[in-house]
Amino acid sequence: MFEIGNWDKKNHIEIIRLIDSKTGIACFDFDNTLVKNDFGELVMNKIILDGLPKLKTNFENYFQNKILAKLIFESRFDNPKQFSIFINEEYLQIQNQIDVETSYRWSSFIFSGYKKSELRNFSREVWNNEKSKSDSKEKVQIFQDMINLIFYLKKKSWLVYIITASPEEIIKEIAEEFGIPEQNVIGMNLVEESGILTDKILEPYTYGLGKVISFKTRTGKTPDLCFGDSMNDFELLSSAKLKGVALDKGNKDFITKSIQKSFLIQKHFF
Repeated sequence: MFEIGNWDKKNHIEIIRLIDSKTGIACFDFDNTLVKNDFGELVMNKIILDGLPKLKTNFENYFQNKILAKLIFESRFDNPKQFSIFINEEYLQIQNQIDVETSYRWSSFIFSGYKKSELRNFSREVWNNEKSKSDSKEKVQIFQDMINLIFYLKKKSWLVYIITASPEEIIKEIAEEFGIPEQNVIGMNLVEESGILTDKILEPYTYGLGKVISFKTRTGKTPDLCFGDSMNDFELLSSAKLKGVALDKGNKDFITKSIQKSFLIQKHFF
């Protein structure tokens, strides 16, 4: 049984109808769709606070002010907060001056230098730490309404995938917590050299239209139901053969376009 929980009644009825109408494929974005807040960014920021211990390239090459970047990097263990602020200011500046995708692509260097197994272990450590925290506005935590939906989909023999702009290994490590096998996670993949992740992204990158292309490339199929919370997910939701479901967290442009495409609009579970 798929409990109504916090779902809008009409959406709940329609989603059940669609799931019961056939056996298909459902795709979910991860951050702010299956979980509250952004787990990918949380892992990124934890790596930064640790001082980018695995980085094998020159830190300053990623910044406009290379001289200051070099000085900040050299003092990172003495001033981890300053180091974090410096990186995030550049990240947000790229986001504001260019676009979100470019900032995500830029951040790939933060995950470089790790073996896949090391990045997964780090992801698990961060996830377990979040689970141990008391509830707060900033805590990353699972939306039970989505877990209930996933288990209903699986009961009806649907295939369920996660498609995320976050590094694939980070989300693979915790996918089973959502009842989703790790092989059904599609995300950012970095080129490996001698078993070590570099800052180069394997295309297509799972952002915007790249999510659609990546899913088709990986599976050879097109999803039937898709769920997402941002313009990053718009093309994916548009590709759904049955219906896209847009989670409304206050982004007017995303919701306006979603209404125009006749997606189901679901008030977020925050």
